[in-house]
Amino acid sequence: MLKNLFILFICSLSFSQTHTITGVVSDSLNNPLESANIIALPKSENAQLKFAIAETLVVDF
Repeated sequence: MLKNLFILFICSLSFSQTHTITGVVSDSLNNPLESANIIALPKSENAQLKFAIAETLVVDF
């Protein structure tokens, strides 16, 4: 039983750390901006931040 709870706990940690941010970055005239950089800041000082710049932005906290 303890082994099953441990495996469930580890699996829940691996899935809870990924967030996907989607959207369109546009200027004041609603024209989409190409190759725009987005900065995602962690909520706490010790949090690690990993990201990738692509057609879809994937952010891991």
